[in-house]
This record gives sequence, C-alpha cells and structure tokens, in this order.
Amino acid sequence: LRKVFDRIDKNCDGVLCLNDLKATCAALKHQPDKGELEEMIWEIDETLSKTISYDEFELMYRRVRSDRTGLEPRTMFNLVDFMMNDNNGDGRIEVDEAIQLMFMRYGKEFKDEAIA
Repeated sequence: LRKVFDRIDKNCDGVLCLNDLKATCAALKHQPDKGELEEMIWEIDETLSKTISYDEFELMYRRVRSDRTGLEPRTMFNLVDFMMNDNNGDGRIEVDEAIQLMFMRYGKEFKDEAIA
C-alpha cells in the first residue's frame, strides 16, 4: 500500500494533492471526468486539508476492504487496487498479473481453465 501511495505522490511531499492525482491519471492514460479528482480527495480527506495523508489513504483502503454494505466511496480504492495489481507499473494488467490476482483471491479453487 505504501508503494502505491509513493507512486502517486509525484512531488514526494508526503501527501497526495490534486496535481499528484492528475499526473497519475495521465501516466495511466485515464481521462477523469470534470471534478472527479476533487471529489476523490474530498471523500478521503478527514482533515479538510484538500490533500490526502498516508494515514487517510490507509484508512480509506481498510474501510473499503471491510465494507459489506457497498456504501464506502470506492473511486480512489479502485485506482489503488489497479495500481497494486499492475506489478510492472506499465498501466496495464497483463494476463500473468490477472492470473496471479485471481489465484491470490480465490486460492486453489481457481484453475487456468477458468479463464479460457
């Protein structure tokens, strides 16, 4: 989780700001909707600083992972989850990375035939 936070923190100041998110989305060739990145920060920013600290980032991740209601905001989580599974950082999830992810999530029950 820390590695992903540091990858997003482009200016290495220890917090995620709007410019960090813009640069990350550009690197991933993702064009966010107008206001999407501001809303992403607002959903996580507990201190109203218009930035996301690592503590807030980790709290968001833990909340979404344990959420059984589906009510926790997931926009940042989806970005983080993607980046955690993009092992080589090329902005794409390769077949090998997807198979590894499926095996980690579903264990021995997952078979290569399941993707055919």
